[in-house]
Amino acid sequence: MNYIGVLLDALETGMPFAIAYLGVWMVFRLQDDFDLTVGSTFTMGACLTGTWLLHGHNPWAALVISAVVAGAAGAITFAAMRLLGLSLVLASIVVNVGLFSVNLAILGAPQANFFSAGTIFASWSRATGIHDTQYANILLGGGITAIVVAILSFFLLTETGAALRASGMNPRMVRSVGVSPAVMLFITIVAGNALCGLAGSLVAQQQRFSDVNMGIDTIIVGVTAVLLGELVLRGRSVVLHGVIAVVIGTILYRCLISYVLRLGVNPNYFNAITAVVVFSAVFVRKSAGVRWRFRPSIASRLLPKGAVK
Repeated sequence: MNYIGVLLDALETGMPFAIAYLGVWMVFRLQDDFDLTVGSTFTMGACLTGTWLLHGHNPWAALVISAVVAGAAGAITFAAMRLLGLSLVLASIVVNVGLFSVNLAILGAPQANFFSAGTIFASWSRATGIHDTQYANILLGGGITAIVVAILSFFLLTETGAALRASGMNPRMVRSVGVSPAVMLFITIVAGNALCGLAGSLVAQQQRFSDVNMGIDTIIVGVTAVLLGELVLRGRSVVLHGVIAVVIGTILYRCLISYVLRLGVNPNYFNAITAVVVFSAVFVRKSAGVRWRFRPSIASRLLPKGAVK
């Protein structure tokens, strides 16, 4: 078994997905909830990108458009939750179902390839002179992921970011100091879905292929990546521990997928493998007595003593 090849495959395919799983992590960990809209917004980013590139437009602009439109879709989920009095999970399920038809209309077909269209990966390879496609993809995907990680970490270390994290821990306390938990949840949902849209655009450009079903397992694989990363990486920093854990967990998960592929395992069994990984991660966490919530750090210094629990 070529383990270097497994790692390179994981890095190449995992970097764009890590951005999507950061979007999952934001709601799952910072707000202690689930937003199933991420599956459709990931697909939306891919579908928008496919249509955009097939019309010969700038591939870099596709990243921005995908993130903005996906963030708007997240805002629809929040509006449905607030106006109809639904839970986030139920509201996201309803919006997720509706977005399937929207994505199909955007792409114009269940599937589309754009092998002859220009992508950011093709332009990057030409600009740098790197002829090895895999290395070029790793460098560009890793660079974009690093930028997203840096921006997200910086935001979460600001006062607004601290209030956002604290609102998921203790909404009543946050409300008492003049911060609206609803606004913090809105920011989290919109940002999380925007990240998924951006990731969908990256994955579509890397694969030169879009499919209306390509984001169906985003939420469950995202949670798997979060759990795997947290098992491996432990630290006192809420932000760095959480964000970097997602990236590490994503790479570990993609290593597992690459490994079983090289063993010749039928891809139809991948969902079962994912389920086993999730249950195993939960079992190990509970056996080791690892807390599910992060330790408060900057939030406990910015907010009143005893507020963050």
